[in-house]
Amino acid sequence: MRGAAVRGDAAVTPSWQVGVWSVPLHDLFVVLGALVGLAVYVAEARRRGMADRAHLLVAAGALVGGVALAKGATTWRYLLTVDDPSVLGVLAYGGKSILGGLFGAYAGAEVTKKLVGIHHSTGDLFAPAVPAAMAVGRIGCLLTEPLGTPTSLPWGVALSAEQADAVAGCDTACLLPSHPTHAYEIGFHVMSLVAVLALRDRLHKRGMMFTVWLLAYGTFRFASEFLRTNPDLVGPLSGSQVFLLVTVPLLAWRLVRTWRSGLLRPPAVGVGTGIDVGVGVGS
Repeated sequence: MRGAAVRGDAAVTPSWQVGVWSVPLHDLFVVLGALVGLAVYVAEARRRGMADRAHLLVAAGALVGGVALAKGATTWRYLLTVDDPSVLGVLAYGGKSILGGLFGAYAGAEVTKKLVGIHHSTGDLFAPAVPAAMAVGRIGCLLTEPLGTPTSLPWGVALSAEQADAVAGCDTACLLPSHPTHAYEIGFHVMSLVAVLALRDRLHKRGMMFTVWLLAYGTFRFASEFLRTNPDLVGPLSGSQVFLLVTVPLLAWRLVRTWRSGLLRPPAVGVGTGIDVGVGVGS
């Protein structure tokens, strides 16, 4: 059984001191990640001739939805563990969920598409943007959050007592060599970004690249949860794994159905040479 370390039970928030300003490290990299993701989204939209106001509004909608559910998905944990909860407490110690943020971004993009009248999938614009954003954002987690479960592998990382005191949620387990799970995830996002850039023009169904990426990330995240210290929710499974048990099969089913329909195959000679622009989800 994994540990039950819960971020937010300490008063120390790792930060960089810039003059008189104390900048929280985690939030700094979250903002930097969002800016990087937005820049990649715009660059991809320009490359595909889709850099218009409507598609920029879709990105804004995804950002708003992502921020809202990234926070909302973990607030319940704070409310259950604190005797005197407050709005400031939710903001400071309520935590954030990457999976909640992804789901919120997806929902925010779909709602915005309805509002601005976009009827085709915009997933191809998000496919390189999301892993780029998450690779940067996860640096904040690596610098400020507890490591994973203990390991005897040679790349296990052990914090000093001083370092452990500066990380909210750390206990004596942080002094043992442990899996650097956030570094694993950064590596996944960098490699998946390279793969997306290499394959993005080879799928002949608009938006499917993002579905493939979501399926790959969901599978990776389910497996890596066994190395993290998130509390168990159902048996040996964390809340994230329970969520993924529902969503990953749905993504796999959509990908298999699309593959069987032939929409991933190049069009036959003489039938047409353009990339399919079929209507679908997969923001």
